[in-house]
Amino acid sequence: MMIFKYNNFFIENINAIFKTKYSLLKLAVPLGISFFTFQQISFLVDLYRNENVIRYPFIEYALHLLFFGWVTSGPIVRHNQVINQFLDDSNKKINYENLSGAFIIFVHGLFKKVIIADTLGKIVNTIYLNLSDLNSTTAFLFAFCYTLQIYFDFSGYSEIAAGIAKFLS
Repeated sequence: MMIFKYNNFFIENINAIFKTKYSLLKLAVPLGISFFTFQQISFLVDLYRNENVIRYPFIEYALHLLFFGWVTSGPIVRHNQVINQFLDDSNKKINYENLSGAFIIFVHGLFKKVIIADTLGKIVNTIYLNLSDLNSTTAFLFAFCYTLQIYFDFSGYSEIAAGIAKFLS
């Protein structure tokens, strides 16, 4: 994890201090690497402490690590809160109420993101590109629109994630 986060920082500083020309690494940072790392650490600590850790099938364990849908419930979810749900055969049937609810939540989040946040983003970008014309009214409009844009962006993405999670539950 440290390589992805700090590698270029150290290379830039070495280049600046020693007047070298080492090239920066163009590493693609895996999405949510710290999330996966902390999930695995949580599982390993439970395993080390021998706290009701059973040997789960690999597929269920991999789902536990990779299932981003419950990321909204907190930074770390204990393995026994999730894997047991994957093992329960009653959860392997299609639940049409969940599908319809998931669709509504997903579309609501998509609306917030695409219609509201992106529209506000156009206003914010227009004002930002014309800062020489800034007056108190425009500055207030900029701050207000930017605040709402950030809120609806985050809120929309959160609802999209919650809709996907409900769809998969």
